[in-house]
Amino acid sequence: DPVIPSATLQDTGKYEVTVTVNGCASDTAYTYLHVDIPASTSAGNDQVVCANNPVVYLSGIVQGGTTTGVWSTTGTGRFSSPTSNLTGAYIPSNRDTAAGSVTLFLTSTNNGACRPSVSSVLVTITDAPVANAGPDARVCANDSTVLLNGLVSNVSRAVWSSTGTGSFVPSATDLNATYVPSSADIASGNFRLQLTTTDNGKCLAVSDALTVSIASVPVVDAGKDHYVFSKMPFTLSPVVSSDVQLYKWTPAQNLSDPNSKNPVFSGDEDQLLTLQVTNAERCMSSDQIKLIVLKPIRIPNVFSPNGDG
Repeated sequence: DPVIPSATLQDTGKYEVTVTVNGCASDTAYTYLHVDIPASTSAGNDQVVCANNPVVYLSGIVQGGTTTGVWSTTGTGRFSSPTSNLTGAYIPSNRDTAAGSVTLFLTSTNNGACRPSVSSVLVTITDAPVANAGPDARVCANDSTVLLNGLVSNVSRAVWSSTGTGSFVPSATDLNATYVPSSADIASGNFRLQLTTTDNGKCLAVSDALTVSIASVPVVDAGKDHYVFSKMPFTLSPVVSSDVQLYKWTPAQNLSDPNSKNPVFSGDEDQLLTLQVTNAERCMSSDQIKLIVLKPIRIPNVFSPNGDG
C-alpha cells in the first residue's frame, strides 16, 4: 500500500504493480489515477448599502478545478438572477433591513472529488435618511415671513427649495432659515417649501415638503382727521371689513372703551389715535386718525391798554 506524495501528483497518473512470491514475479498490473484540483472562491469585499438603496452588486470568482458556483444567503432577500450566476445582484428583504446586516455565501460547484470551497461577504445595511419640513403654515399677506424648523436624521445636512421666487435667510442650507416670500408668492395665494437631504453617502436623497398659504388681511379706515370741541363727546366711526373680530384703540385714555368699534372720545388735548383690527385668521392691520380739539375762546371783561394793570 504505497502512499504517493501530494507533490508528485499530476492530473492523470499511470501506476503499475507487480507481486513477487518465492522469487517469482507476477505479471504487471496497471492503474490510472485522476487527480481533481480543489476550487478557490472569492465572494468579494464586504459591502455597506443603505436601507432606501439596498441593492448589493455581486462579483464572485471561482477558479481552480471548477469555475462554477452558487450563491446563498442568511437572509430572506432575493437574487436578481439565478443563484448560479456569479455576477448579479441581491436585494435585501425588509427583514434583512431591520436586522441591519446579512451574509452572502459563494460555494463552488462541480468539485469532483474535492470539497466545495466557500467564501462569504458581509453586507451592512444602514438606516435611510429622514427629512421633516414641519407642518403646513398659513401666514398673513402683510406679515408673510415663514419661520422654518427643519429636522433631519441619519444625515447632517439638507437644503431648502421653493416653488415660489422668495428667498431663504440666512441661506437655504440653514434648517432654521426664514423664508421671505416675494410679491409673486403672496399674489399666488400659496406655495410649497421642500427640504431635501444632502451628503447622503450610499443612500438616496429624501425630501419632505410643507405648503404655505396666504391669508388675507382685514381692511380698516379709521376716518379722516377731525375737529372736535373740548370735553365734548365724539363717537369714532371707522370703516372696516366684515371679517374683523377684534378692535384695539391706542392710546386708551379719554376713550369710553378702547376695545370697541365705536368708542366715545372726550378730551381737551389733540390726540393721534391708532386703530388696530384683527380678523378670524389673526391677521392684523391698522390706521390712524387725528382728533384736533377746539378749546373755548376766553374773553376777559376788563383789560389794561397800556399794561400797567
